[in-house]
Amino acid sequence: ARSYCKGEYQYTMNRCPLCPGVNNVVSDCGPQQCDILLIGEAPGKDENAKGVPFIGKTGAELDGHYLPLAGLTRHECRITNAVHCLPPGTGKLDYTDTKHAAMIRSCAETHLYRAIAECQPRLIVPMGTAACSLVPGLELDMHWAFPFVWSVPGYGDVPIFPTFHPALGLHSNKEMLKLRNCFIRLKLYLASRLHVPDNKYPTPDYTVVTTVGTQAVQTNRER
Repeated sequence: ARSYCKGEYQYTMNRCPLCPGVNNVVSDCGPQQCDILLIGEAPGKDENAKGVPFIGKTGAELDGHYLPLAGLTRHECRITNAVHCLPPGTGKLDYTDTKHAAMIRSCAETHLYRAIAECQPRLIVPMGTAACSLVPGLELDMHWAFPFVWSVPGYGDVPIFPTFHPALGLHSNKEMLKLRNCFIRLKLYLASRLHVPDNKYPTPDYTVVTTVGTQAVQTNRER
């Protein structure tokens, strides 16, 4: 049987201002100060019932499949979520929905940023679109398994390694392969063997040059 460590704030965490107030607040889990912080989406039904993140089917996948691919175990990491309670209704978050996006930000401002400051991680692994939506300029479909830097409000710059959410692999073998690739690349990154090419065009110039007769005309095109 697997054992889990509940966070110190399991029974003392306040709800964020936009919390629906329907389900339990689920705290973080793992060493209070830790090199690696994993951030998921939100608790599921099992997590809501037991008060510990990632203990259902998705947690089993994370523990038994994906973390070993990165050379990690659950007890080496601190684990939390972007939102600390099970969303009402379907239990799913849609960061493109205005209300959900506001709730994600509100919960992060109340809980997540403080948790990052307490954990003092050397690396943050945001898993899924909800967690990645908190990082300005990060597009998960474009930047998955690609090292990035997050200026965490009230804390400072922290290296991050964005991945898809472990639940994705439960629904599609194709997506599971992408997830496996994420955590295999995470292992290489942790071992400093993942080559990240320099960005040769950090500030792209989208000026378009066209020719009208014999005169060159420049126009600025929005990206």
